[in-house]
Amino acid sequence: MALTGPQAIGAVFGVVLVHEVTADEGQMISHLWDRMMSRAPVTTIVCTVGFAAVTTAHLINALDRYPRLDPYAGFGFAVISAIKVHTRRARA
Repeated sequence: MALTGPQAIGAVFGVVLVHEVTADEGQMISHLWDRMMSRAPVTTIVCTVGFAAVTTAHLINALDRYPRLDPYAGFGFAVISAIKVHTRRARA
């Protein structure tokens, strides 16, 4: 059974919410970022901003003209498609 888009987004937010509510002291996601910022601030900022920028560009379809720059539509789509084909063959 595959999730719909809205169900998948709800699942992601739900998992994050459950983690944040049940996490042990110092184990929340923001605490990890604090530790990463103290160890490698420039790398953490560059990776975080880069990930956010690429994800945002993908979601607002800003990379449609440049599919090679869109890791979700390019490489990611190819990998996901291959997994789906393999899964369907395994079920048959």
